Parts: sequence; structure tokens; C-alpha cells
Amino acid sequence: MINEIVLKPTVITKDNYQPFDVPLDQRTCPTWEEAGKLGGK
Repeated sequence: MINEIVLKPTVITKDNYQPFDVPLDQRTCPTWEEAGKLGGK
């Protein structure tokens, strides 16, 4: 059983902010499977 998921941090700069510049109500939450693939382990 997985007790935690550790996600890699993303540094957001003026050069890469566009994908993150989305209104809160239009953002999607990753599925458990997608979040697990982002982990550092």
C-alpha cells in the first residue's frame, strides 16, 4: 500500500509559465495513476 506520493517540483519562470496560467476553475486534478508517475521514486 502506498502511504504517500512525492512529486517532483516544477520551477515556473517567465519562459515556461503559459501551461500553468489557467484559471482555477478550469484546472484539472491528476488521477492517482498520473500523480504516481510524477513521483521521484
